[in-house]
Amino acid sequence: MSDYSYFCGIDLAKNHFSLHAVDQNGKVILHKSVTRSKLLTTIAN
Repeated sequence: MSDYSYFCGIDLAKNHFSLHAVDQNGKVILHKSVTRSKLLTTIAN
């Protein structure tokens, strides 16, 4: 079994959210801007 460790930040705004995630080594694994309607779908995946 693999251990996954990462940090995720969300910049909250009115209509768009900026998502940023890094792994345990500081490597960017996600950098994306999504609309309010797609935020939960994006996080769930």
